[in-house]
Amino acid sequence: MEDLFKCPLCEVVCGNKNSLLSHVDKHKGFPLSCIICHSTFNNKFSFDYHLVSELCKKNKKHVGQYEQCPQCPQTFSNRRHLDKHVENHRRNNCQYCEAPFTTRKELTLHMAQEHQMKLQKAKYQCQFCERCFVKQVTLFNHYNQHANGKFVCQGCGLFLDTKEEFEIHRDRHEQERPWKCTRCATTFSRRQQYVVHMEVC
Repeated sequence: MEDLFKCPLCEVVCGNKNSLLSHVDKHKGFPLSCIICHSTFNNKFSFDYHLVSELCKKNKKHVGQYEQCPQCPQTFSNRRHLDKHVENHRRNNCQYCEAPFTTRKELTLHMAQEHQMKLQKAKYQCQFCERCFVKQVTLFNHYNQHANGKFVCQGCGLFLDTKEEFEIHRDRHEQERPWKCTRCATTFSRRQQYVVHMEVC
């Protein structure tokens, strides 16, 4: 019976389960954290016991609160993760057959196999995060997420502090680049650049 409450990390034998857990917690290992209730533990024994027992405070509340993606079978316990996943669907679902995907890699493979189409490579990298874009104008539009109240020029990606500065800057662009694509709003200083662009846009 005594062995039942013997510390697995040293020779100490405790009188009951609670004493054993208090004792084991004094052994310093590396911190471990429960993803359900965020409790932290000094060692693996305490952490493992927490997982298999009913000690987790949020365990009962957590069960049954998984939310399923409206577009695929995947479920999430965190609303923020679900929202990000749904946003990935919005960007990567097939526009031809509505097949659901959450990564560009999956979509690219699907387009080649099912629709015999090759997607353009995303070559415009955001300087503030890991996102990449096929079109520069999409990148500049994305910059609005990083603007923190500033105004973003959709012609060159420049951040401007005030609306007045932004309007002056925009007017300068319009004078310099009179040729504007009606599909993606990219502007050009020369007609030939515009014509070439319209063939691929």
